[in-house]
Order: sequence, then structure tokens, then C-alpha cells
Amino acid sequence: MPAHSYHHNSDDNTPHGSSAFHTLPPLRILNASGWELQLYYKGQGGATKFKPGWRTKLPGAVLEFEVDSQWQEPGMEGAEPEVVMTYTASYGTWGRARVSCVSGCSCGESIVDAAMESKVSLARLHSVRVSQHAACVMRVETLQESTSGGHHFKVSQVVVRAKQRPAANAHQRKRRQRQ
Repeated sequence: MPAHSYHHNSDDNTPHGSSAFHTLPPLRILNASGWELQLYYKGQGGATKFKPGWRTKLPGAVLEFEVDSQWQEPGMEGAEPEVVMTYTASYGTWGRARVSCVSGCSCGESIVDAAMESKVSLARLHSVRVSQHAACVMRVETLQESTSGGHHFKVSQVVVRAKQRPAANAHQRKRRQRQ
């Protein structure tokens, strides 16, 4: 799996804020029961494409990974971290997965449906707000229920990002204006 990265918005003077990225070591996988690491994909016409990610075709498959959702940088006190997972959405036999926090951090449980009616395959993003923790363990578990009747699911990237709370940004702008 490619290295994941940390992203934070440090200033909110632009519509999306300015940002900085910090590349980290490869994603730490703790459990990949029913999942396999796929590096290459054979597309239509037999062409081999480099498309790395963790993939499953099984209901009940469990992928657990650990990320650091803490923010120690100056000016990021009270940051609201979120884990952003890139997954494949496609037509055919793609399924649904439950995303949850297992230990360290806390978050709300969410369901991701990777099935599409259109005959296209897309990389989509799913964001989950998490509490800050150095060892935030998250789980992606494929579900038995599926809108397509299939259970294919692929996670290709995980990014942790944080943005200052709006109140903190307003406070910093007022402080800058006084100087």
C-alpha cells in the first residue's frame, strides 16, 4: 500500500485554507482477514495497470489499520482530525462496508456503498471525524447486505487531515489584526 499522508489546513484565508502535507511510512495494517494486497489490475483488453490497494470479494472481511490522529503542531491546538479513505466505486458486484473506530480514538460508525449503476469505476472519498490519538485503530468490514448482490470492496488510500475549528481561526485573525 502506498504511504499515507497527513494533511492539515493551517490558515483559513482561502476558501479551502492553505495546507501542508507530511508523508508518513506505509499504512500500518493490523488485521487483513479476507483481504489481499493488490498492486496490479488487468483492465479491459488485457492491459496491466498499477492500482495498489487492499481488496476483498467476501462478506465479513475485516481490514484494521492504525493511524496517528494527534496534532502537535503549533497553531493546531483543538484541531478536528478526520480520516479520509479512498475506495473504489464501480458497477457489477461491488458491495458495502462498515467503517468504525476500534481502539484508541472514537468516531461514529458509517456505511459505505461501493456499488454504482453507471458503467464506470471511480475513486471516491469517505471521511470520518475521529478523536485525537497516537494509535487510532480503524476497521473496514464488508457487509452481507449489498445493493448489487456482490461484495467487492477496495481501499486504496488512507489520509489523516485536520482543520482548525472556525472559532480558533476567527480568534487568530482578530489577534493578527490587533498587531
